[in-house]
Amino acid sequence: MPPDNGVYFQAAYAVIGVLYAGYALLLMRRRARVRKALDETSR
Repeated sequence: MPPDNGVYFQAAYAVIGVLYAGYALLLMRRRARVRKALDETSR
């Protein structure tokens, strides 16, 4: 009988979800910073 390693898969998916969410937040912050910089230079 194979070992039950489903917990490891669930943990891996949870970690990947946190990483993707953090990357999305990073991109949103960067987008806001770039837009602010562009607005300041266009004045």
